[in-house]
Amino acid sequence: MVIGSIAIAFGAIGAMLSLWGLASSTFLSSLSSPGMPPGVTMPPELTTFTVVDSLLGLALAAMLVTGGIATVRRRAGGVKLLRSYAIIRLVLVIPLTVTQGLLTARMMDQMAAALEKAEADADAEADTGAAQAGDAAATADAGTAPATATDASATDATDTPAPAPAPKPAASGNAGPPVAAVKQVMMATAVGGTACAGLLAAVWPTVLLVLLANGRRKDEVSSWPRGL
Repeated sequence: MVIGSIAIAFGAIGAMLSLWGLASSTFLSSLSSPGMPPGVTMPPELTTFTVVDSLLGLALAAMLVTGGIATVRRRAGGVKLLRSYAIIRLVLVIPLTVTQGLLTARMMDQMAAALEKAEADADAEADTGAAQAGDAAATADAGTAPATATDASATDATDTPAPAPAPKPAASGNAGPPVAAVKQVMMATAVGGTACAGLLAAVWPTVLLVLLANGRRKDEVSSWPRGL
């Protein structure tokens, strides 16, 4: 059956994705992802969730491949296994999606806090630099020798205007977008991405159950040998 071939293909893809998730959570859990602010790492709870989700994905992929092979061989047990896979997958979609969303939101909060700290440090550094520049200018003015009477008369005669003071440099933290806006974008992206992933995960099991519930197909499967 065509359903069995599609199940084998989807099962193989799911197994590869699960293996990649398991490998990345194992070897990269202690490293900061590219683009993350310094000091921000993957939360331990998210790493544990990734491992559990990957192991569940491997088990479901094995069910999908085994059921697909048996269905291609026209064994009734293969259809039963595919139906069991679809039901288990749909039952797990909501709790897995909600858990992933909560853990991702926690990581976004950590990143936003790191961005706020970096912005505050940049403002403080800019203010300190401006204060030091002002102190240096005041020290230089105080150390200048007083002009003589002749020099004063010459200066009054030429009436040269005094140079304007240097403007205070702006704080570097004000150059970028507000941290609150960045946090809102990060949270919206995380929540939207997690929700879309959950919906996509529910599409194939739903389609599979609908296809297997077809009356004519059920009659055909009833005539197949039992088992796998």
